Amino acid sequence: MDCVYINLAARPDRRAAIERSFEACKAPGWSLTRFEAVDVSQVEAWSVPGQARPSEKACFLSHRELIRASVGTGRPVMVLEDDAAFGARSCAVIDRALGGAVEASWDLLFTDVCAPNVGVWPDLIKLRRQFDRTGETRFVSLNQFNFAGATAYLLNERSKAALLTLLDAVERIDVAVDIHLRRWTHRGALRAFMLFPFPTTLADEAEVSSVQQLSNASPEAVWNLFRRMVWLERDLAAQASAVEALGRALGDPETRLFGTLFEAMASDRLAVK
Repeated sequence: MDCVYINLAARPDRRAAIERSFEACKAPGWSLTRFEAVDVSQVEAWSVPGQARPSEKACFLSHRELIRASVGTGRPVMVLEDDAAFGARSCAVIDRALGGAVEASWDLLFTDVCAPNVGVWPDLIKLRRQFDRTGETRFVSLNQFNFAGATAYLLNERSKAALLTLLDAVERIDVAVDIHLRRWTHRGALRAFMLFPFPTTLADEAEVSSVQQLSNASPEAVWNLFRRMVWLERDLAAQASAVEALGRALGDPETRLFGTLFEAMASDRLAVK
């Protein structure tokens, strides 16, 4: 598998982290290459049109140019942002999943996404528990799934040119690249799936690390904590202190009552007829 990660020259720390993660977990036939990210100064110099933030424009252009460079290699490519992280079983699980998939059936296969719709969390928790019992990963269609994030995804070789055509047709960058990917998936222009449990995750630099920060936590920080709690090689004990601190900082009697209902919906002991 050819893995290519997007990285700014100004972030050697992230470069070191993802290369260290990959080196510790790589399998035979897997390689990792750095792709120089477009930076905000280039966006401003080029007067890139659109309402998206300069950083979002830079990210969009970085993904587009990486994909352009990968066209014609004859192999799928794994596109990574530099805050992605691998686990000991990541490569084997991805290889096995691709080996059992019909090549023509997919365009994009995400190995980690953000699920901002809390309503799907109980189902994902149950799927994660099923994996603990069976060891089977699943292709989950994103056709109607409200996903976000483009931290890690595989792009089918036969789909590269089509995706590049879609990206090149964007004249004004008004939203982030992941929103474009989601819209094209929901419209049927792309066949996108996620592999679950997620074989990759976010790097360990937690956005929320103290009660003070948690009291001002963004929704993204909470969503990302959930991502880490359902990925392939999760460590629930390691996340417990952050979750408990989150409850102390943001909880109240009413939300704790609703939380108990959420707990019941996620429970395997709930009798569903």
